[in-house]
Amino acid sequence: MALDGTNVVLLANTGTPSVPVWSRVAAQKNVQFSEDTAEIDASSKDDGQNATFIPGRNSATIALEHLREVGDAGFAALRSAKRNRQLILVRRQEFGNDLEEANALVTNISDSYPDSEAGTVSIALRVSGAWSPAV
Repeated sequence: MALDGTNVVLLANTGTPSVPVWSRVAAQKNVQFSEDTAEIDASSKDDGQNATFIPGRNSATIALEHLREVGDAGFAALRSAKRNRQLILVRRQEFGNDLEEANALVTNISDSYPDSEAGTVSIALRVSGAWSPAV
């Protein structure tokens, strides 16, 4: 059975690092969690034409799209972290269950307000460190 995307959401810490308060970013339309492993070319002249790779550093990103809602505490926390060049603690939730959390750097926020349509926001985040189980 396929997982319905409405059951996967991103939460942002609107409290403090020591006493987190989790706020769902309102009206999420899409959230994408990506994980990559850098490749290190370990080929030598002896390998001829066959490239040899070993795993390098892991990295993770989050892309979020949501409708802009007035008074959205989760969005306000992400925007504040972006403007103040600070990491923010985020959490991944599925079916209302807290799965994992990580510190993230908000790398981009793009607002769009078309005439006679809902305003939308796209946010890009880069995980700093690793995901850990939610506590």
